[in-house]
Amino acid sequence: MKALLTLSLILLWSTTGYGAIHVADNNPNAPTGTNIHNSLSAAITAATTGDTIHVVPSTQNYGSVTIELKKLTLLGIGFNPLKDIPLKSQLSSITLSTGTHGTKISGLYMTSTISVSDSLNGVTVENCYLPSFNNSGHPSNDIVLKNNILTSYVSIYGASTSRRVTNVLITSNTHISGYMTIYHITGGSITNNIFYYSAPASGGTSLAFSSLEDCIVANNIFYGKPIGSSTSITRNTFNNNLIYRTAASGTVAADDFPTVNSNTESNNLKGVDPEFTNFPADGSTTVSINNIVSYDFRLGASSLGKNAGSDGTDVGIFGGQFPFNSILTG
Repeated sequence: MKALLTLSLILLWSTTGYGAIHVADNNPNAPTGTNIHNSLSAAITAATTGDTIHVVPSTQNYGSVTIELKKLTLLGIGFNPLKDIPLKSQLSSITLSTGTHGTKISGLYMTSTISVSDSLNGVTVENCYLPSFNNSGHPSNDIVLKNNILTSYVSIYGASTSRRVTNVLITSNTHISGYMTIYHITGGSITNNIFYYSAPASGGTSLAFSSLEDCIVANNIFYGKPIGSSTSITRNTFNNNLIYRTAASGTVAADDFPTVNSNTESNNLKGVDPEFTNFPADGSTTVSINNIVSYDFRLGASSLGKNAGSDGTDVGIFGGQFPFNSILTG
């Protein structure tokens, strides 16, 4: 049955016209054949630019890999597969090195970092469980993070004010720990995410951003996560967000947004419960990958966040251009 499934996937994807299809399958007794590889590293070595690699769900971690001098698409099954035996396409880390412009990573369950080690034009990470993402200060263009569960740190920044990162889109992610560091950016957009700090019953103090510069921040939900210290948040626009159960930080009051250092804010819902469809009302539950998929972050019918986004859709991950499904599936 596994051999038939793998063959079917190859035949299906080979009709897409987007380069060759490779399969990485490190399961015991995995099938063999043309473009079927027993490790992800072998599949990456065999692939050429424009190819797609399907990473088969497995009982074993595929380890750490580096992609260099080729544009590839890596496809996994998602971070919360809906099937009887929910195996994942699990990796430790991915390094995107020289010449990997336009690479796309989708549906993988990462246990460590996706990092960028050179200046790139185009990187997309979507539908992944991702502890951290880091561009290491390399000036790049068109970085997209969407529909992921982010569990630690996101660092995207240019080397200097004259060597910036251009066009960054962080949208429809659930960020459940850590913070984001975003600066030396031109064209930054952070939309329709949920920033949540575990157990914010009395007002969370863990910051959403350690640094944030020159971004549009819109249609997000900040639940127990203050925006950040006023001294490290500069020249941003905060519109149509919802903020709830956050503590004061620096000169920024509880459940509020910074307005000094050339920041502006408008049409934000402050101190307002988002009224998630299924979530502990007291905010005392610690959210982790082990239980986040059991909750329903759609807004209830009476939520003030319904249709309150700048585009007329809901704030949070079920509004905007790239809404999640009705449950958290990658």
